[in-house]
Amino acid sequence: MKYASIIAQEALHIKAAALDDVSALATLRYQWRTGERGEEGLSFSAFTDEFRLWMEIHSASHVPFLGTEGSEPIAMGWLAIVDRVPGPSISNDVQATCRAFTWQKPSGHGVSGPH
Repeated sequence: MKYASIIAQEALHIKAAALDDVSALATLRYQWRTGERGEEGLSFSAFTDEFRLWMEIHSASHVPFLGTEGSEPIAMGWLAIVDRVPGPSISNDVQATCRAFTWQKPSGHGVSGPH
């Protein structure tokens, strides 16, 4: 249980996030998209404003999760719950998709263990 002991030592906490967590979620998303993907566009401040509005509009279909180590945001996940496109044998079905991002910490230990 090597990874379990790392998680326990680092006090990892994952919770369903809310609008109160928009700053942490926006920071992680901005770091991911600009730092790892090289995207350019909105300033961080403008992005955070747009991100908050998007979260408000999509709160019924996109459920955010926030992972912290102590008080430091280090991971986020999004569960998208949407109606499935109907087919001859499917009706009133729901489809769910999850997307996650973990910020690689300078110490070299991420949520999944040493890298």
